[in-house]
Amino acid sequence: MQNAHIVVYNSAHLPANSPLHLARKINLFEGDISTDLVYGYMLGSSQASSTDAPRPVHQ
Repeated sequence: MQNAHIVVYNSAHLPANSPLHLARKINLFEGDISTDLVYGYMLGSSQASSTDAPRPVHQ
């Protein structure tokens, strides 16, 4: 879990006193994000670390 990277979208709906606002390894996005954006981020991260990016599962 040391390298965990957590993304919370629609964070505008979090209560003001939520501990998620203080967490270091959490990125909060106030609005909605698309699966294409997430896949692009994963692809870019894998290129930076020279690992294979997991492919998203479309439902």
